[in-house]
Amino acid sequence: MKACALIRLLAPVLGLVCPPAPAEPPAQAAENSDCKVIQTAAAVFPERLQNAGVTHGEARVMLQVDTAGRLTDTLVIAYTHEAFAREAERVLRLWRFEPGRVGGEPVGSVFEMAFYFRIDGMSVRVRHGGGQAEQDLPAGQYAFQASLLGQLDRAPMPISASAPRYPGAWAHRGVRGRVTVEFYIDQEGRVRMPAVVAGGSRLLGGDAVATVEKWRFSPPTRAGVPTLVLAQQEFVFGSERALPPVRPQAPGRP
Repeated sequence: MKACALIRLLAPVLGLVCPPAPAEPPAQAAENSDCKVIQTAAAVFPERLQNAGVTHGEARVMLQVDTAGRLTDTLVIAYTHEAFAREAERVLRLWRFEPGRVGGEPVGSVFEMAFYFRIDGMSVRVRHGGGQAEQDLPAGQYAFQASLLGQLDRAPMPISASAPRYPGAWAHRGVRGRVTVEFYIDQEGRVRMPAVVAGGSRLLGGDAVATVEKWRFSPPTRAGVPTLVLAQQEFVFGSERALPPVRPQAPGRP
């Protein structure tokens, strides 16, 4: 996953829930913009960690911002100490966002923020694009981190997973193609943070995301313990026939 430069408390955002439509004429290109952070609030270094001699740490959080710029969901995907994750979530509820736009229309966004805590202050890095982010710390130094499918005891089994709709009118209009949606499955089997990471049609991408966010799975487990896992699902839209069954893949292998 590509990362942007380190910043202080304010950053441009990010990947869209649905990718933009194919390139438009220059006159309309200016109407496309990323979601932006427009107001921040500083985080506080947890006192109990400071008293315990901890001098630095990290928390990584996925954010979902809707078309009105409202923060609708957060999901902690890694931390060195849980107190850093709780503080990051607390302060994010005080931030304000401006939604991204495609063709002048507001769109929802899903993206990651990495919070770096130090005794003398905090910095934030925004990551955009799909796939598991590279680790900022050596393996084993996170107290918690989202798993990949290959690390689980067994793949999560779909409990409720309907296929996207594909009206005949779309086929007649030539609306066809492949769409890959990336999402997390949480410890209760719920889908979190679905976002299109491959596929050029906004119409199909929106349909795929709306479908995936309603899915439910058996809780993923690692070493017998429920865990958070990152996965992808590819959809092929090309006819009114039933789409392939639900088979989540590891990121990078749609």
